Amino acid sequence: MIILAIVICLLLSALFSGMEIAFLATTKTELQVLETRTNRKRPRLQAFYDQRDSVITSLLIGNNVILVLLAWFATKQIERLPFGFDNESSQVLFETLSLTAVVLVFGEFFPKLIFRRFAARILHALAPLLYIQVALLGPFTYVFKKISGWITRPFLRDFENEKNQFEVVTEDLENFIRQQSSLSEDGEDDLNVDFFKNALILKDVRVRECLVPRTSIVAHNLSEGKEVLRQKFLDSMHSRIIVYHDDIDHIVGYVHHFEVLSSGTSIEALIRPLYVTPESKSARDLLEDMLSGHFHMAWVVDEYGGTAGIVTLEDIVEEVVGEIEDEHDAAQAPFRVVGPRTWIMEGSVEVDLLNEKLSLAIPKGDYETISGYIFHGMGEIPNRAQPFIIDHFNLEILEGSASKIHRLKLTDGRS
Repeated sequence: MIILAIVICLLLSALFSGMEIAFLATTKTELQVLETRTNRKRPRLQAFYDQRDSVITSLLIGNNVILVLLAWFATKQIERLPFGFDNESSQVLFETLSLTAVVLVFGEFFPKLIFRRFAARILHALAPLLYIQVALLGPFTYVFKKISGWITRPFLRDFENEKNQFEVVTEDLENFIRQQSSLSEDGEDDLNVDFFKNALILKDVRVRECLVPRTSIVAHNLSEGKEVLRQKFLDSMHSRIIVYHDDIDHIVGYVHHFEVLSSGTSIEALIRPLYVTPESKSARDLLEDMLSGHFHMAWVVDEYGGTAGIVTLEDIVEEVVGEIEDEHDAAQAPFRVVGPRTWIMEGSVEVDLLNEKLSLAIPKGDYETISGYIFHGMGEIPNRAQPFIIDHFNLEILEGSASKIHRLKLTDGRS
């Protein structure tokens, strides 16, 4: 019976130690994703992360109680050994060394190694047990927390004042991404890790990287009539159109298609103010401004005060979730297949999109669009209908002007 009690105590010690390291190694983000993906009706562990200290304290109390019982049972068993000890000191030394070795190997090292490797899954599976343990040791945990709080309060006052209150911190997301990427098979992540990566790097993305450039803005000059504006709405299928005075650097606001098409009021009376933002601003900061200010479009200006472009809420969200297509986007695809490894595309299509969707391996450079790539490679805009080669691509300008490429044909020459 004593040997059985020792084995049970050792297993419980391993369980407490493993759950402790699993709780410390698992982030709230991982549990949120795991509990969302599973249909098992298990207690939710996310609430424990708001009282992390209480959970860890209860696990430590439980482990220490088990270790005391283990030591007591081990002493009784050692006293029954057929061989004796010369003196009490020798017996105590033997008990200490043997019990320490057993506890370190089977109660600490192995369980922590296993639990840390599969922390989130094991913690999720043992959620009912953790709830019971926390409930049973709740009173003792409360007393020990109060005592330790009185002792440590003078030393931790500054720390508590500066404590980060965010539920999901950047370090949690970065750790989650690393773990999920390492668990992916055949190069594909089991979860949409790209979403979290994009959310993390959004703070480093500048507005200039996600705007609609000034040359692509559909805008209306106030000197033109209202019928011209109505036709622009019908042709572009946009819900909002920028309105300017004299030139695009003097934007006065925007108008909504519903008001223009259904109202007999003058354009000036329908103009809504446009939020102004510098192109160097963080996309994340602008997103926060848009959400708090309840606006969906901003006028982006360069360092000289001129118009760099227009950015919408959709443009910024696409930096995180990827391309968002609606019924109008489907009809205006930026490229289409016309032959083996041959496409016709808009000059404004982004190089990153082509590399991602078509695996073209266009080299990185000081440009963002395929037009910029051509100008960078040729030093000028080539003549229409005159084929030319850049790197391993055969290209031909189909539509364009002396200053802009509207449409082109591209063939990937790699075999």
